Amino acid sequence: MAFRKSGKLAAAQAVIIAATVLFAVAAPRFINVMAVAENWASDLRVTFFNPPAKAQNDIVVLTINEDTLALLPYRSPIDRGFLAGVLIDLKAAGARAVGIDILFDQPTEPEKDQAFLDAVKSMGVPVVVGWTDVETGLTESQYEFQKVYLKDVAAGYSNLFKDTVDGTVRNLFPGRENDGKYRLGFASMLAEALGHEPPDQSIRIDYRGRPDAETPAFPAFPIHAMKALPQAWLAGKVVMIGADLPFGDRHRTPFAAGMGIAKGTFPGVAIQSHILSQIMEGRTAKGTNVTIEIMIAVTLASIASLLVFSQQPAAAKYAEGLITLTAFSAGAVWVFTEYRLNLPMVSPTIAFGAALGLGSAYAARLQKAEREFIHGAFSHYVSPAMVERMAENPESLKLGGEKRDLTLLFCDVRGFTTISEQFDAVGLTALINKLLTPLTNVILSNQGTVDKYMGDC
Repeated sequence: MAFRKSGKLAAAQAVIIAATVLFAVAAPRFINVMAVAENWASDLRVTFFNPPAKAQNDIVVLTINEDTLALLPYRSPIDRGFLAGVLIDLKAAGARAVGIDILFDQPTEPEKDQAFLDAVKSMGVPVVVGWTDVETGLTESQYEFQKVYLKDVAAGYSNLFKDTVDGTVRNLFPGRENDGKYRLGFASMLAEALGHEPPDQSIRIDYRGRPDAETPAFPAFPIHAMKALPQAWLAGKVVMIGADLPFGDRHRTPFAAGMGIAKGTFPGVAIQSHILSQIMEGRTAKGTNVTIEIMIAVTLASIASLLVFSQQPAAAKYAEGLITLTAFSAGAVWVFTEYRLNLPMVSPTIAFGAALGLGSAYAARLQKAEREFIHGAFSHYVSPAMVERMAENPESLKLGGEKRDLTLLFCDVRGFTTISEQFDAVGLTALINKLLTPLTNVILSNQGTVDKYMGDC
C-alpha cells in the first residue's frame, strides 16, 4: 500500500526519527549490554583491521618473567642489585633512555637499594620509574617510603585507565595532581624526557599493529638474557623494563575481543610501550563525539523511515535495509583503517532498527485506518472485490475519473405503480426483495456496481 504525502505523515516521520535517535544514543550510555556491544564492535576493528606496521625498533622491551625470578634470591620486591646491574649494562650498550615500569614502594637490602639509586643517577640518559599513590592501592607507609626513596628520580604514574564496563584498557592515563603538583603518566613522562609533547588529557590508545602474525609490535627479550644480546640491539634504543608474569600486572586490551583473553591480555609494560610509541610518533586514535554519533544515527533513521513509507514491495525494502547496514559497516571499517577514526556502530544500528520498527507500526496503523475508511464509504455501493481492490490501492481513488469500456444495465419493473397499490408496505418490501436480492447478487458476483435502486421518480 502506498502512502499519500501529507504534513501529518511528515510530522510523524520526524517524531519517529527524533525518538529513535534519542533512544539509540542514550542506550549505550545507560544500558550495560549496549555499552558492551559498542565496545565489542570497536575492539573487533582494532583486532582484525588494525593496519600492519613495521616493528618499532626504537623501543625494546626487557621482561621479568618466571625464569628471571627463579634466578633471584626473592620474588618480591624485584632484587634492586639485579636492576642496578641491568642499568650498568644498558649504559655500556648505549641505550637512549630507560623506562622501568616497576613500583619502588618498600625497602629491600640497604646496599642494593642504594646501588640502584646510584645506577639511575649515573646513567646520563633519561630514566623514568613507576609511581602510584594511596588512591590506587598503596598504604600510607608504602607511599611515604616511595616519596623519600624516589625523591631525586623521575617517576610517572603507572596507572592504566580501565573501562568501567568491561575493564579493557582503551585510553591512556595522562597523569593527575599529586602532592600539590601535576605528575605525568609513566609513558608520558618518558616521552617528555625524550623531547616529545605528551597529551594533556586522556586520548584513545592507538595500539600499534603487528608486522605479521609471528612478529611482535616491539622486540622483546627476557631481561636475564640481556647479556647475550648484541649491544647493537640496545644501542640508541628506548628500553622498557617490566614484569610479564601470569598473575601480575596483566590487563585486558581491545585485542581480547577477537583473539581471546589469553592473547588479548597484555603486561603493563607492553601497554606502556604502545602508549610511548604513539606519543613519539605523534599518532592519534580519534574517538567520535556525540555530535558525530547523532549525525550518523539521524542519517540511518531517516533512511529507515523512507524505506518504510516507500511505494515498494516488502522484499525490496528488506533488501535495501540489509544493503544499507552492510554499507554502513563496511564504511566504518574503511574509515578506521584509513583515518584511525573508530565510528560508533551500535547506536546508529539501533536507530535504524528502531525507526524501522516504529515506522512499520505507524504504517500498519495508517493502512488499517485507510482500509476501514474505504470499506465504510464504498461497501454499500461497490462489490466486495472492488472495495478490496480500492483498499489495496487507495491511490486509485482520485477525482476526474478514468476512461474505460463498461457495460451498463438499466431495468424497470413493468406496472410497478399498479402492483404497489395491491400491497401494504411489508408485503411490497417482501415482493421487491425477491427481485432485487438475486439481481444484486448476480451483479456483485461479476464485480459490478449497483449505482441505485429507486421507486417512481
